[in-house]
Amino acid sequence: MWGEGGNFSFWFRACAYLRSNRWLKYSLFPLAKWRFRAATLRLGISIPYTTQVGPGLHIAHPGCIVVSHLSVLGRDCTLSQGVTLGWKPGPRGGAPVIGNEVYVGPGAKIIGHVRVGDRAVVGANAVVTADVPPDTVVAGIPARPIGSHRSEDYVAHRSIELSVSA
Repeated sequence: MWGEGGNFSFWFRACAYLRSNRWLKYSLFPLAKWRFRAATLRLGISIPYTTQVGPGLHIAHPGCIVVSHLSVLGRDCTLSQGVTLGWKPGPRGGAPVIGNEVYVGPGAKIIGHVRVGDRAVVGANAVVTADVPPDTVVAGIPARPIGSHRSEDYVAHRSIELSVSA
């Protein structure tokens, strides 16, 4: 029904919710955490349940996805296989902040305190080390703007679909 990415997302959300609930934290959270770890190992996805993730996260193809626990992902983001959102140490370090409706292509790496604007597209195998403006397509190593196409053709608007059908 959901696919493997949806299965991971379910246990990710369950852990985040149960951990924050005072009563369920001790009863159901351990079971959800165990299922979340199993999904993490089976699918090759490393997104800690403490990461701030907006509604509608779409994992296009599971496998080798690594997200720092300090990263922030906005609403309706799509992550492809091989994506890394990495933390960078040091005085100018930090973790990526990804806007709403952003598509991150296969193999892309976003490293350090980088802001990716709303509706941006990060191309396959791009290495992003500087801010990306909204409605911009970036590609290359290091990533540079190559166009101003919105991400609407790439992003699965799951949170919008859920609100319409409800």
